[in-house]
Amino acid sequence: MVDVMELPKSGINASMIAQFIDQPICFVGKLEKIHPSGKMFILSDEEGKNGTIEFMEPLDEISGIVEVVGRVTPKATIMCASYVQFREDNHPFDLGLYKEAFPQFFPLGVVQYD
Repeated sequence: MVDVMELPKSGINASMIAQFIDQPICFVGKLEKIHPSGKMFILSDEEGKNGTIEFMEPLDEISGIVEVVGRVTPKATIMCASYVQFREDNHPFDLGLYKEAFPQFFPLGVVQYD
């Protein structure tokens, strides 16, 4: 299986997760809840809908806005391959504004396979 980081990714929101089973995606949201195991957390997207993110290993610490790159599982969760935490120390992150700019980098729902 090809590494998800080497494949083109579709930008999706929570309502699109089930449409992208076994496909590489990018999902951005606000951290809502971390499972006690540290191997799973919930992100809410710009519309306030939730997506479940899974990890192979427990996370140390995470908060705020997170961009996740991974593959959608048959359970309609996202298996994380990598993530970036956006710092909000000086300026709050605006998910609505990000949604406007998002299609320029990862077009929502567009699959770019050869």
